[in-house]
Amino acid sequence: MQSELAVLEERRQRLVASLAVAKKARDEADGKMQSRYDTQKEDAAQDVAMYESMIVDLDKLIERLRVLDTTPRKDTAEVGSQITIEFDDGEQQVFLLLDSQGGVDIGQYQTLSTMSPVGKAVLGARLGQTVQVRLSNREMTVRISGIG
Repeated sequence: MQSELAVLEERRQRLVASLAVAKKARDEADGKMQSRYDTQKEDAAQDVAMYESMIVDLDKLIERLRVLDTTPRKDTAEVGSQITIEFDDGEQQVFLLLDSQGGVDIGQYQTLSTMSPVGKAVLGARLGQTVQVRLSNREMTVRISGIG
C-alpha cells in the first residue's frame, strides 16, 4: 500500500503546484480594471476552487488508505481489501474496495466504491465466489479471484 500512497502524495504535490499557479493568476487579474480581465479573473477563481476541492478529496483518500493499511485482512471482500475480479468476459482487474471514492487510479489498481453496483455485489463475497451484478441495462457475473 506504500507505493499507492506515494502515487497519491505525488499527485497531491502536482495539485498544490497547480493551485499556486491558479492563485497567482487570480491575484494578478485582481489588479486589472479592464472588462476583458474580468473573465480571466473568474476563470482563475474557478480553477482555484477546483484545485482546492481536488486536494481535499485526495487528502481524504490518503488518510483512508493510511488507516486501511494497518487493518488486518480477512478472506472476504471488505472495505480495504485489495480484490481481483474476473468479469464475465474473462478480463481480470485488481481493485481496492473502499466505502467511497471509487474510480481513482492509484498506481497498480483503481479504487472501487461499495456504492457502485459491482462494489455492492462483491462486498462480503469470499475468494472464488461468483456473484451477479445488476446494472441499469443488463446483468453480469463476476468472480472474486483474489483477495489481499
